[in-house]
Amino acid sequence: MKAKTKTLQAYQTLPEIQVDLKGKWYYRKELIKNESLLLYFKKQIRRDSLGYYIENIFGDRREHAYLNIVNEATLFVTAIEPIPDPKNAKKILIKIRLDSNETIYLYTQDLHLFTSNNIGVVIKERGDVLARLSSSAMASLTTYLSQDEKDIYSLVLPRSKQKEKLSKAKLDDYLQKEIPKINRHCK
Repeated sequence: MKAKTKTLQAYQTLPEIQVDLKGKWYYRKELIKNESLLLYFKKQIRRDSLGYYIENIFGDRREHAYLNIVNEATLFVTAIEPIPDPKNAKKILIKIRLDSNETIYLYTQDLHLFTSNNIGVVIKERGDVLARLSSSAMASLTTYLSQDEKDIYSLVLPRSKQKEKLSKAKLDDYLQKEIPKINRHCK
């Protein structure tokens, strides 16, 4: 017999944090400079139908601290490397390092070419959180990119015939331009 897992209720708050067009984090218009605090926020960032939030868990309490505005990616990819998937020889995995000091593995369908000609990854496990590629990550990825005569970009692994198309996406679909309307109480 399986034990029942208790679902924690989430208290919704609006902590007056926003992310600007350059990916800088602010609290009440003051730049957040504390690196350990920023790392914590970035590791806890999630997204749902209301918007981006920082998930805080305190014992049997859970808080979703929603961000006011997200005009840019909340996370940035600092390193990226396509690798063969050990479980499926026909697939390509993408090993990424985030500016939150996390390493995660995604598939090419999570890597998007946005209409602004920027490339980013969408982290589905966090509710489709956008992570944009830093200039160094983008430079390392160009080794693996190919473009055909129809301007379709693909990832190609060296010494392999593996090739997967990059999907296109609208950047606006991953941004939050309005303050979430929350009830400030448990769901």
